[in-house]
Amino acid sequence: MAALEWVWKHRYLILLWSELQVLLFSAIIYGWAALAVVLKQDNIFHDLCKPTSNGNSTLITERRLKTCIDERLDLVFLTGLLAYSVTGIVSGPFLDRFGPRKARLLS
Repeated sequence: MAALEWVWKHRYLILLWSELQVLLFSAIIYGWAALAVVLKQDNIFHDLCKPTSNGNSTLITERRLKTCIDERLDLVFLTGLLAYSVTGIVSGPFLDRFGPRKARLLS
């Protein structure tokens, strides 16, 4: 009963902490479309994807450059999404075994 009283007493702090966790850890996954545009404008991965120029094919090489950058950004998104999803496999049994308080501290 003492734990329930503690939760009731600190319910606004728990709500604030939960909202902070959601904002910090899910914003990149759910806001990826807007973030990808900014990363493209900042020329992220531009140095890793170098076009090969052979005369008159500048349009094709620019298209290949954009495709290469898109593929790298998609790989970053996929890695983040997998890490975000796979942690559920670990955190589910941890939550069942140790309870929500320790699971929240771990996350």
